[in-house]
Amino acid sequence: MPDRVSRSLAASGLLWMLGAALVVLEIHGGSGVRAASAEAESQTVFVKVFEDSGLPVDGAPVVLRTASGRQERKRTTGDGSAYFVLLPGSYSLSVPDHPPRRFTVQDASLTLRFPDREPQTVFVKLFDDSGLPVDGAPVVLRTGSGKQERKRTTGDGSAYFPVLAGKYEASVTASGYDGVSFGVDTSQRTEMTVMLSSSDFALKGIDEPAPDEIPLASSFTKRYAVILGARNRRFDAPGETRILEEAVPKDLKRMRGYLESLERPRFEIVVEDPAVSGPGAFRQHLDYALAKVRRDDQLIVYFSGHGVEIDGRGFLVPTSGQPGKDSTLFPMDELRRFSRRAAQEKGLKSLGIIIDSCVAGLAGRSYVQPSASKGEPGRGATYLARALRRRHHVLLTAGDDEEEAIALPSGSIFTSELVDAMRSVSRSRNVIWGHNLIYHVSTSLSRRVLAEHPRSSGMTPQYYTLPGHESGELVIPP
Repeated sequence: MPDRVSRSLAASGLLWMLGAALVVLEIHGGSGVRAASAEAESQTVFVKVFEDSGLPVDGAPVVLRTASGRQERKRTTGDGSAYFVLLPGSYSLSVPDHPPRRFTVQDASLTLRFPDREPQTVFVKLFDDSGLPVDGAPVVLRTGSGKQERKRTTGDGSAYFPVLAGKYEASVTASGYDGVSFGVDTSQRTEMTVMLSSSDFALKGIDEPAPDEIPLASSFTKRYAVILGARNRRFDAPGETRILEEAVPKDLKRMRGYLESLERPRFEIVVEDPAVSGPGAFRQHLDYALAKVRRDDQLIVYFSGHGVEIDGRGFLVPTSGQPGKDSTLFPMDELRRFSRRAAQEKGLKSLGIIIDSCVAGLAGRSYVQPSASKGEPGRGATYLARALRRRHHVLLTAGDDEEEAIALPSGSIFTSELVDAMRSVSRSRNVIWGHNLIYHVSTSLSRRVLAEHPRSSGMTPQYYTLPGHESGELVIPP
């Protein structure tokens, strides 16, 4: 969140360290709000809470007390700030587990710093190799102790972090570009301009006309789909239950409707379960699908619902799942084992697994995104023929291994953007390429999240290879 406070204040501040947290108290005069007395003028008191690592604390409770004992409570925002509008007088301020700090609001500003580390703002600006700003790219700033803060660039390619003076490590992993890491030392510079290079995989759109010489209708003998969902209120965040009760069924309906609209050849929905009851039911559905497929078939597996992380492992949540009890949940790493089984037991040519849940990237974090030599997706008959001939097992996720999936009553925005993109290609009778599809969805989804959910940490759809993958990429004929 932009540091509105530090950029707008003209007066100096009050800074002190309380145990593990550093609190900055800034007093600004001249708010223009008059009290009942003609002599008294209100002051805006800004409070900032930092960890001793240098990063701001989001959501820290701050309690202000007057001399008469009245209290006002606030929580810090993403940049570690909160503010109070006060008349001149004596007050005390406290944060949890620390003694209160007393101060006096007067006409003149008051400054006290301890220790002597001033808040600063680190600016990161991203441009692509053509000189244009990169919108919606995730930027991570890490401290020496491993703590981190994540931001996304805005339309002008910038992201900024309010921090204490010190040394940090920054990294950028934007879809379609090579990753980059760099050090930040605020004693030397606080503005970083970074040029991103396009990744080797040429991203020229999400579709290509199907060359006439490639018999797409016979590229797969049969196509099957497994469509799964689960609702479990035990895992709902506050205010989320009503939204998810509506969203998950609509996600399943949207995905089924799209797959059933394809013709070369038509998809057969072999399993559709909107309320997967337990981890055993997940395995039963996958085993049933594996028994149906043959070598030259295509299988799509889709899930919409909760995903959680326990001790570094990812789990999908069935309807009977219990918080904190991994034995009641379905491990995401079993999806990787399923790919290996499908390759070894059936030689399955094409497998696409789509996970729309929180922390879905945990299902594929051990595997890298596929790459191709520059210019290959130019693509033509030769590339398409090779992609259809070789075994490709891939995983598409709503986000990485830390991000939350955002849902609306109308459905998850990842599934919505994904299906809309695939439908637009199918209507033009063109071929969908998995890697470019996820790039397109990532771009459109980032803009949507920034516009509609600015408080969200963002979503970065991912495209991974699975153990059964051979080469090439996911191809979905219309």
